[in-house]
Amino acid sequence: MLSIRLICLGLLLLSSLLSPSQVAGKNTSEGTNKNTRACVWKIQGSRNTVYIAGSVHLLRQEDYPLPKAYDIAYEDSTRLVFEIDMKELSDPKTIKRMQTLGTYSSRDSIRRHISPGTFKLLAAHLTSRGLPTLLFEQMKPGLLAINLSSMEALRMGARADLGLEVKYHNKSLKDGKPSSGLETVEYQVTLFDKLNDRQQDRMLRATLEKIDAMQKLLKDLIDAWKIGDVQSMDSLLNEEFKDDPKLKSILIDKRNQNWIPKIEKAFLDGENVLFIVGTGHLVGKGSVIDLLRRRGYILTQMGSSPAGVSAVK
Repeated sequence: MLSIRLICLGLLLLSSLLSPSQVAGKNTSEGTNKNTRACVWKIQGSRNTVYIAGSVHLLRQEDYPLPKAYDIAYEDSTRLVFEIDMKELSDPKTIKRMQTLGTYSSRDSIRRHISPGTFKLLAAHLTSRGLPTLLFEQMKPGLLAINLSSMEALRMGARADLGLEVKYHNKSLKDGKPSSGLETVEYQVTLFDKLNDRQQDRMLRATLEKIDAMQKLLKDLIDAWKIGDVQSMDSLLNEEFKDDPKLKSILIDKRNQNWIPKIEKAFLDGENVLFIVGTGHLVGKGSVIDLLRRRGYILTQMGSSPAGVSAVK
């Protein structure tokens, strides 16, 4: 579902540097016991280990405790890398910049950029939630869709402060582990500017048309994520992109491709690193996991307990 995918983008308001032969071999088969898996992958290099963990940015209290693989990967890592630098996200100047980039000027509004039908759906949804339409008219469709989706998640108790990014960033501050980001907040917010009005209208409309079902679908996603069910996550997150490959290319595929050299560079640094990114970037064709596997890396999907490890196909 597109609205769930928007939450998983990481907007919370969310050439090879190493020869694959140095760390790669033949991949083996994935275990069939879904209950032993976590959404965490391990790549053993010649000098260090790189972990790639999938995050659902908003979680519920009932989703704890997390699979053990997350803590194992964290404890074995010297530093962390998130989609964006969490320190940047907590800077008031950054928040203000995000709001500026995600909204229209005072002389403009969303009414001029989406169809009357989509605006009618928007107004009806906001009214059903007891929210004034005027409050949201200055938001651009991308940021608005994320806000609407996040508000639905909040209605079911899913919150950013319970998400993996906040949890492990806070833990890294306490433990003195450095962290950084793959992208900047400004880059993420302006991704939607690459879409024309028609594409943004379609994206917002898809969110509004299915938003009443989002709570169940988000629950299904979290349930699949907790047991590392890659096929279910792929189906939930990527099905709608089949009709709009350009949208997927801009929001997901190109970003995944940009991250690969940065992940590969970690093998040159000689220290264990944990990457934490949205789960949507780790499942399906063109995902980070898929791209690394194509380059010859062996990835093992870690188990939900210390004893459970199964290799990725």
